[in-house]
Amino acid sequence: MSDGGAGALVEMVSLLARSRAGRVLLLVGAVYLTVQYVVSQLSRAALVGLGVLLAGLLALVIAFFLQRRKRRERASMRQWLAFAGLALIAGGAVLFLAFRRRKTSALGAPPSAEEVERLAMQQGMGR
Repeated sequence: MSDGGAGALVEMVSLLARSRAGRVLLLVGAVYLTVQYVVSQLSRAALVGLGVLLAGLLALVIAFFLQRRKRRERASMRQWLAFAGLALIAGGAVLFLAFRRRKTSALGAPPSAEEVERLAMQQGMGR
């Protein structure tokens, strides 16, 4: 059974993430895809997704600046940032699931039986 190429995609992302240039490329790609999604959807869910991505980017920037600190401080702060990032992503997912709206049909609810009879009577009298 084929995995649809997911293994190759994961391997490619893993290889890119090993270098600084690859991480920049992945970041640019993620930002591009997010902007395309927000522009195409223009919905609350898209804005929540953008907020979650921006929070993740902020965590990455903070982690970059903290890499210059001592090893002990860096390890502790990275663990805290990993936990905060996980909490932000989980919170964003909860907000997305809680506030998303189901798309309703363009026709709306079907008419009631009384309304159908009333319209049928009007059509019959109008002839």
